[in-house]
Amino acid sequence: MPDYPEFHIVVGSSRCGTTFLSRMLRESMDIALQGEPKFVVPIYRRLHRFGSLAKPANLRRLIETIHKRQFFIFLSERLGISIRPEEIIERVQEPTYTGVLYAVFQLVADKRKYSRLGYTDPIDSYHLPLLARLLPTARFIHIIRDGRDVALSLQKFLWGPTNLYSGARYWARVVSTARKDGANLGNRYFELRVEDLTSHTHKTAAEL
Repeated sequence: MPDYPEFHIVVGSSRCGTTFLSRMLRESMDIALQGEPKFVVPIYRRLHRFGSLAKPANLRRLIETIHKRQFFIFLSERLGISIRPEEIIERVQEPTYTGVLYAVFQLVADKRKYSRLGYTDPIDSYHLPLLARLLPTARFIHIIRDGRDVALSLQKFLWGPTNLYSGARYWARVVSTARKDGANLGNRYFELRVEDLTSHTHKTAAEL
């Protein structure tokens, strides 16, 4: 297997502090934690449509499909970072989906001038076992906020649960799933509470 670099994934329920934590980690630990790529798992579920990635044409088609996702539009329009499919292809160390993922996020990290790579996405709280296989050097940081605060905060958004009960159930489902799956990942999984991060910043940051 190629010598892939360490990878960091921040997960947690929506409105729990993933954006806040990612900003801290970018500034203090030089990690290019790009927000919510939204393609890692969905594209994997359609991977069979591309055939063998050992064939250059199939590999290119996969990368061009990924390149059309909103993730790259955001990089271009909001951050002024232009990435061409050819640049990704040049970074692929092995013709696998794993190879493509590392190529994408290493390129993003380099373009943003960070030495370490990763991303944050609340929805991937449900997919830790799969991500652990796809990204063999990944470490997962699960940030947890008081469920009552999360349920209240979600009421402010049209895309969120429509009542406190639904918000609490959503929070409980995300937290319990990530905790259960994280328990099987050993030291690849780290859990912290946003309240500890804000009240005992130095202690919590040292543990992280």
